[in-house]
Amino acid sequence: LNRYDRTDETFLSILSGPDPLTTPYSDKVWSLTKGRDGKLWVGYKEGGFSVFHPSTGLFKHYTPQRWPDITTHSVTAIFEAEDGVVWVGTDGNGLLRLDVEEELVESYARPAFAPHNLASDRISDIHIDRAGNFWVSFWDLGVAKSSSGSEFVNVDEIFNTPELATTIDEAHSIFEDNKGRIFVATPNGVALFHPDKDSFQLFTVDNSGLAFPRVLSITQDRTDRYWIGSYQGVNVGFET
Repeated sequence: LNRYDRTDETFLSILSGPDPLTTPYSDKVWSLTKGRDGKLWVGYKEGGFSVFHPSTGLFKHYTPQRWPDITTHSVTAIFEAEDGVVWVGTDGNGLLRLDVEEELVESYARPAFAPHNLASDRISDIHIDRAGNFWVSFWDLGVAKSSSGSEFVNVDEIFNTPELATTIDEAHSIFEDNKGRIFVATPNGVALFHPDKDSFQLFTVDNSGLAFPRVLSITQDRTDRYWIGSYQGVNVGFET
């Protein structure tokens, strides 16, 4: 882990060590997410995840050694929901559900999770939007959405659009902007979903200002600028 100090513009490296309470579980960090109350959730390449409490400066680790449903698959995404449940996405072991109060970890991997139609266990990102829709992106099968606890349905089936299926057959990350719109980073550009209109747009190097097609990450800063990271650089711009 590396922490940036804005006051003196320096980085502080926080490495794993002999004291599990004050150091990360591993130095191979694969995902990083800010949770409720300022908590920081950390996922690791070789399985397991941790939560860091800034108020105490202490870590709590969730490891394969203690919880059987946590495997050595990379933890690619973590999302702490409003009800306190923590959802963990892995590359090969599907979804994990953590009940923090009960310290219970449940596996939502296929085929046991088949009734909910989770299409793949290779999860790249997870997100619950402001309307309560549960979005899951996959390294190998695009994006799925679940509304009000219903089964997951791939978005290309929702819109019945071959072009969409081709564009997001692989998805890297999901981002919700300050208007509640859902952006998906794909190898072919950006897919933008408009929940209020029940429609979508595709942004590629051919129809937008994207410099590179293989998009990895998307975020929005305090001035409403969009930052789009790719394998070959970064695009920055305001909505037009």
